[in-house]
Parts: sequence; C-alpha cells; structure tokens
Amino acid sequence: MSSVNQMSPSDSANPPVDGYDRFLPDEYTRRLGKINESNRVIASSDIVNASGALVVAKGTEISANVAEKILKHRLNASLEEQISLTRSMSGDDLHQEFKLFLELNEDYQKLHSNFGNDQLLHDLCRYYANYPLLVQKMTVFAAEMRTEFPRALFCAWLAQLLAVRLELPELERPQIFLAALFQDIGLLHLPSNVLHAAGNPALTKMYSSHPLISATFLKMVPYVPETIASLARIHHEDFEGTGFPYEVAVQKLPVASQILVACNLLYEYMHGTDNPSFMLGQLRPVFRVFSSIYHRGVFSELFTFASVCTQSLPDIASDADRYKALVSSLLFKHPFLARWFKEVQVITVKLWEVTKGKNIGSLMNIAQSIRITVSSTGVLSEGMARWVSHVEETLPPEAAEEMQDILMLQWILEGLLSRYLVCLESLLTQADPGLQRLHPEITKTVDEMTTLREHLCPEAEDDEDALNLESLFSDS
Repeated sequence: MSSVNQMSPSDSANPPVDGYDRFLPDEYTRRLGKINESNRVIASSDIVNASGALVVAKGTEISANVAEKILKHRLNASLEEQISLTRSMSGDDLHQEFKLFLELNEDYQKLHSNFGNDQLLHDLCRYYANYPLLVQKMTVFAAEMRTEFPRALFCAWLAQLLAVRLELPELERPQIFLAALFQDIGLLHLPSNVLHAAGNPALTKMYSSHPLISATFLKMVPYVPETIASLARIHHEDFEGTGFPYEVAVQKLPVASQILVACNLLYEYMHGTDNPSFMLGQLRPVFRVFSSIYHRGVFSELFTFASVCTQSLPDIASDADRYKALVSSLLFKHPFLARWFKEVQVITVKLWEVTKGKNIGSLMNIAQSIRITVSSTGVLSEGMARWVSHVEETLPPEAAEEMQDILMLQWILEGLLSRYLVCLESLLTQADPGLQRLHPEITKTVDEMTTLREHLCPEAEDDEDALNLESLFSDS
C-alpha cells in the first residue's frame, strides 16, 4: 500500500470540492458536539486556526459550545486528525453489526450461509480497524446516520460476496469492501435535510456532492489505497450515464466499479423509498434482463443469489382476487407501454439523424437498454399478450410465478421509459442548433409520453382502490 501524504491548507493541488473544504469545520463538527453527550470527544492536540492562533487546547472536551467555537475558524489541519473518541467501533464491533444486520433478513441469512465466508467478513472488519480515522468516522456515522448505516453494511457485505464469486484479485477485495462501507461518509459533512432533497434544487445539488466529499476524506487517510476513494466516488453513477457526479456510463468502468453501483441499485430495489420494496427472489427477471444489458458476470451472480431466495416468496396463486388483479394489470399496461416504446423508436431515429449521437449519449444509452429489454424478453409481443389473456380466463396456479415475472419486466421497462422521458425533456434546454430544429417534434413526443405515463399511473380516488406493484407482491 502506498502512503497518502498529509495536505495543508496551502495545498493548491487539492482545491475544495463543490464548496467542501476539509480545513473548514462544517456539519461534522456539530455532530461531534452532539456525540460528545454520550461518547466523550477530546481534542487530541491543540486545535489551531489557519493563522496559527489557538482555538481549542489539547485535552478539551468538544461540547456543543466548543463545536460552535471551532465552526468560526478555518483550521490548519482537518478536525478529524485532531480529536479522539472515548469509545470507538472496533473491528469486532463492526463484525457484530454485520451479524445483527444479516439476522434481520431471511434472504440475507440464506445468501451468507450458501455463498458467504464469515471468517473472511471478520478479517475484513479487522482490516478496517487498521485505520484510526476510518474507525472514528464509522463510529460517528453509525450513531448519526441510522437510516444510511444499513445501506453501508448491505453494500459492503454484498460487494465482498460478489468480489469473491467473480474472482477479483485478492488485493482488490478489501478495497471494494471499504469503498462500499464508506461510500456515504461524506453525508456526515452535510445537513441532515439533504436526505430529503427531492424537489429542492439547492439541497439536491448539495446531496450530489457527497460522493466527492467521501472520496476527498478517503484520500486523506494515511496508507489507504487510492482505489478506495476512486470507487466511492462513483457509487451513485448508473449504467446509462444519468447518475452523479460525473454522469458516466458504469459499464465503461472496471468490474469493481460496476459491483459497487449494482449493490446500491439492489439496495434501492429492496429498501429504497422511491420504489416499491421487493424481496430478493422477486428480482430474478430484473437481473436476467440486466445481465443482457450491462455486465453479464455481476448480474448473473445476482440472479444466482435471487434464485436461492425464491422459497420465501408469497404464494399469489392462493389468493384468486389478487392473482386476477395482477393479470388484469398486465393486460391494462401492455398497450400503453407498447405505444410509449414506439414513440421512443421514432424520436430516437430522428435525434440520431440530426446529431449522430453528439450531446445525447445518455439518452442513446437508455434507448439501447429499452431496446434490449423489449427484444430479449418479448414483454411487448402480441404472443405474450395473448398468453396473459388466456391466463386471465383460467388463472392456472402454475402460471402465477410467470405472471409475477412479467409484472417485474413491465416495471423495469416503465422505469427505463420514464428515464428516457426525463432525458428527452432536458434536450429542450440545450443550445445545439440541430436539437433546436427538432424542438417541435421533441415537444410533441414529450407531451405524448407524459400522457401515456399518466394513463399507466392513474390517480386512485381511494387509496384502497389503488393498484400498485407492492400490493400485488406483498405477502399480506
């Protein structure tokens, strides 16, 4: 491992990241003042400002009042390097957190039993404990970010499972483990309300900076391989190039990067607030499609994992009303999705003819994903529609699982189509002369797609009448 030299406030080669300056105390300072109420935080050295004046003497307890005092100064070193916690999350403590996390989910227990190695997980936790600054930050993160800490555990655990299954070099395995564990550590430096940034452009921009803050912190930790920071930096990218902070298509990056993005994607599917929450076994058709579109190895392994967990899926065939509702929803959505797909085909060809792909890379990537999804699954074929109509008439129990898979495929496709619509709308703000000539057609297509989306997601007058994916899949 190579050493990472300490930075000073005068280092012009490392400018602040999107308003984050690690020598300028921020929300992390306030969090330390709060933590001090239950876990004493002590200045391990004199805390001096950038002008050389003493701010806090060594041995001082970092209370809330002292934290506010520190916030008034730019320091000559990062605050993390100048404090210590009375109690810290050791490697054994972290391993215990993993065990408790896995015990909460039957599917995770199955995966860990079939594919995991508890000794390896324990060794990785001890590897983490070699870095005091990482230990400090994770101790605070676990206490302050209770909703995000499970994501860190999930992604780190799943990333090391995939790294082993895909036979990544042994040197890379602890690196991807730490990158997944610390990918969101930058959130500690931002106000808590950034976790609820939807609809607020200023908060959204602030939230989007946290991967860069995480990477900046990881780069400053002595002897931590730079690969860890590089991996953490891209965990919110996606496979079409519409993520952040770089809008890079992840399939162009190394396998380790794709593993990290896939882990976060899976966490959103299972625990996110923007989608229905799925059980792992329900996601088999998702992984089957994604293995055709993206990195075959990563998603083939996830398909294998999901296949182990099908025994815990709800038996929808035993509830005739719910089974009927599921099949009816498939038939209802089919023509709207088919029309939406046709709109994508037509406008994509026109955009390509005008731009030859210039300035529309993300949109073309999404169009490619849509095309492969449709062609590889037959989800919009007339044969599929006829089969579903037949199932609606007789509701054969043996077809229930297939109907659930088709519903998942429709959900995948609808999500891709919605992302295409967002990208298409964004083209209306571009100054490209070719795109401007297409503005009338783009506007017309956006309006038609928006209408189709509204048909697919009608507002129910009564919540009890709302037909949604989660209610069809739930075990209640």
